[in-house]
Amino acid sequence: MTALFGNNPLERVSGGLAVRAYSSAFSSHPRKFFLRPLPVGPAHGEHCLTNDVPSSVLPIFTTRKEIWRCWFLKATREYRRAKGIIVNTFADLEPYAINSFLMEYSYGTSRLPSIFRIGPVLNTSQIQTQSTNDHSEMMEWLDIQPEKSVVFPCFGSMGSLMLDQVKELAVGLEKCGYRFHWVLMQLPAKNGEFAGEFENHGLALPEGILDRTALIGKVVGWIPQMAILSHPAEGGFVSHYGWNSILESTRCGVPIAAWPVFGEQQFNAFQLVKELGMAVEISSDFSGANEHQPLAKAEQIEKGIREVMDGENDVRKEVKEFTEKCRQAMKEGYSSRVAFENLMLTLCSSLHQASQVLGRFGKN
Repeated sequence: MTALFGNNPLERVSGGLAVRAYSSAFSSHPRKFFLRPLPVGPAHGEHCLTNDVPSSVLPIFTTRKEIWRCWFLKATREYRRAKGIIVNTFADLEPYAINSFLMEYSYGTSRLPSIFRIGPVLNTSQIQTQSTNDHSEMMEWLDIQPEKSVVFPCFGSMGSLMLDQVKELAVGLEKCGYRFHWVLMQLPAKNGEFAGEFENHGLALPEGILDRTALIGKVVGWIPQMAILSHPAEGGFVSHYGWNSILESTRCGVPIAAWPVFGEQQFNAFQLVKELGMAVEISSDFSGANEHQPLAKAEQIEKGIREVMDGENDVRKEVKEFTEKCRQAMKEGYSSRVAFENLMLTLCSSLHQASQVLGRFGKN
């Protein structure tokens, strides 16, 4: 999510282009406004984090968590100073949230900036480049599979599972009998880091499973997700339900078996499983950060995979409808295209005002 700051042209000039970006604690999502600012300073330590916090509130800090909580509140207040907020979504995917903002504007009561929902913003270049150059073996394997026959378990760049849970997922995949290619990543050394690559996937899996599933399955490291989801062989996606994965699967028309792991992902899963009927559920209360988390059992995983791969289920029909809405939103005259054009007008207006201020400085 990106905010365009500055009601005062001087503020815009002093801030360069005056576009400040925050990484969202709850994804790029119009309902989620508690935002985590990017770390400040080289150490990212407590003293660094409290630089801009009023001294009157410093005594309440007893833990690093309290310091971050104050940053969340500060960042949220800062968003009211923005001229606009850019959100990677489209109108039909989140109508209730978007309409709530529009309703406030229509009554003249909103103190929120304009919301520019310009999504889906996706890296479609993967389809033409990385898919053919760096991962040709994987793509060649997909090319010989029947249409919509492959299930794709992948938990994102930071998503990984404990070894006991990995083995349950492996058993579930084997029992359901579908073709699969599984992105299996190693737990990061520290919390917050990206998942790592296994040197030998077999060490993390039940004994003999790679041999037993050799004709129908592939266990791999990182692959370009958009390229995989856009392949005709893809029939279902087992996902952590990060926001980018939701947009990519919607754009490509691949239904998801939801398995949220951390952060905003449980909220995302509830929205699409319960509210929109676009996904099935494997486990809605899973927490990858909890070492004592009960395992999602193989039977539970098998059930979710069978449901998402069912070619006649209502979820697949809903996803197909939203895929059409997703693609239409980007066409001329439709919601995301219009929002993007309005964003460009806002940016040009801000730059024009800034140039006038700079011109006055030049004369002085």
